Amino acid sequence: AALKSYADPRFHCYFISNVDGSEIQDVLKKIDPEKTLFIISSKSFTTLETLSNANAVRQWLQEKLGQKDISSHFIAVTAAREKAIQWGIPDAQIFSIWDFVGGRYSVWSAIGLPVALMIGMNHFYEFLDGAHAMDHHFSQTEFSKNLPVLLGLLGIWYINFFGCQQQAIIPYAHELRYFRNVIQQADMESNGKSVTRANQPVDYTTGPVILGQQGGDSQHSFFQHLHQAPHFTPVDFILIAKGTHFKALQPLLIASALSQAEALMKGRAEKNHQSIPGNRPSTVLFLEKITPHALGSLMALYEHKIFVQSVIWDINPFDQFGVELGKQLLPGILNDLKQSHKTHEQDASTTGLIQYYRSIV
Repeated sequence: AALKSYADPRFHCYFISNVDGSEIQDVLKKIDPEKTLFIISSKSFTTLETLSNANAVRQWLQEKLGQKDISSHFIAVTAAREKAIQWGIPDAQIFSIWDFVGGRYSVWSAIGLPVALMIGMNHFYEFLDGAHAMDHHFSQTEFSKNLPVLLGLLGIWYINFFGCQQQAIIPYAHELRYFRNVIQQADMESNGKSVTRANQPVDYTTGPVILGQQGGDSQHSFFQHLHQAPHFTPVDFILIAKGTHFKALQPLLIASALSQAEALMKGRAEKNHQSIPGNRPSTVLFLEKITPHALGSLMALYEHKIFVQSVIWDINPFDQFGVELGKQLLPGILNDLKQSHKTHEQDASTTGLIQYYRSIV
């Protein structure tokens, strides 16, 4: 979405990210099976949800195209090449990724293939170059001028010294309407931890709850909470100096953001319910315009900020054992949902819910 203006208009890209029949149907009804390439992205090529979706799509394609060989319609991005071959994808149509690449940090690898196909390799290299420029800045710049370090330390200041447990990401740009989702995953899955790398429980707050929305919409959604709630939420405003379309509107968009930032800072003294406390922190990040290079730098900036905070908190930002526990419990629950009798030992709450599900399907 952020780089749509750089995309080849002949291509249309869709994502299926949930094991949800309605989402799959919404995508399939938009596409021509004869002209569609499916990219199955799975590091292990064993994730139940991903493979279930892949199997559903393969069955749909076979029904639409008859008994033709449909292998040319599939590409795999994985660290488990042999498993992809066993699934039916030819070796020449498999893009490898390293096993150490975590999903939330993987767009720079072959996982970014949909982006590369949409915007072309030259623009994709610019995207990578933007990230590399931020990598270099982070590794070479003294701390007093180091953007990821400064953002990381600001977060530590608000979280651990003022008790803030949330952070708002507010891009005033339609192209960046999904940016908060990216940072929410990167930050909360990385630093949502309560045990140090030495296996000791922490006695301080770590990763914050990340919230946010596109700027103009969020002003009419939850900004009132930012201004007058008893506790404050630090805000990152992300602004684009040069708009892409209807450029005469851009100064109004920028002024809308800056006025909110000023109101958060200054507040207003009144003797009634209209009193606004002020002294509420925000950081303003300006991009000249949205380009592949600028987007790469912006994403890498936040990745490094998250890493800085993980080092200070002494936690490992590259695991996600909580999510993995849920995945380990999934097969047993799934089997019980499909059986007429209990086959796995579940807690009373889960057992009751399974029984209720069986009673209504």
